Amino acid sequence: MIPKHHISFSEEELNSFLKTAGIICLAVLTLFILVKTINEVKTYSTIGDAKAGEIQNTIMVTGKSDMDVKPNVTVFTWTTDATGKTAEESTSKVATVANKALEYLRANGVSNNDLKSSG
Repeated sequence: MIPKHHISFSEEELNSFLKTAGIICLAVLTLFILVKTINEVKTYSTIGDAKAGEIQNTIMVTGKSDMDVKPNVTVFTWTTDATGKTAEESTSKVATVANKALEYLRANGVSNNDLKSSG
């Protein structure tokens, strides 16, 4: 059989141990922060500096653009719908409305070459 060992601390010894462990943790954390701060201060002045023999990735973009363009194409789509007692009557009503719309466009400066219709 393996003998069992028990470790027991008094309240005073346990408090002393916890204080010591806390002080050691704070010391290590403080040292870590100090080293990181010193390293950052050292590298701050070298940001963007290319040292001899080191490859530096650089992207430089310079440009200017001016555009003053008048549109030369406008697409205007509409559907004309009419009902009548016969197909000829409905077709006549649709043609009348479509012709009025085309006349309006022509009267406002749209040339016949620029007009296209379908259907």
